[in-house]
Amino acid sequence: MLAPQIPLPRPMDGPDNTDWTDPKVRAALVELIDAFTTQRPVDADRLYLVGLSSGARGIFNLLPRHPHTFAAALATAG
Repeated sequence: MLAPQIPLPRPMDGPDNTDWTDPKVRAALVELIDAFTTQRPVDADRLYLVGLSSGARGIFNLLPRHPHTFAAALATAG
């Protein structure tokens, strides 16, 4: 399980300067997921995303860019 947090310091380049929609933050997250799944015994068909608040906005931003990567996603209060 990975539980990344939005990096500090802020502001960022996302629409509201604070969230996972920042292109650099999104790229770092994808890189982290790729590194984790290639270095550990992970079932690539069972990758799930869960996000609360700005994490949910990040899910809505990430899924269209990687539609075949994740089995499901749970976005809460995005």
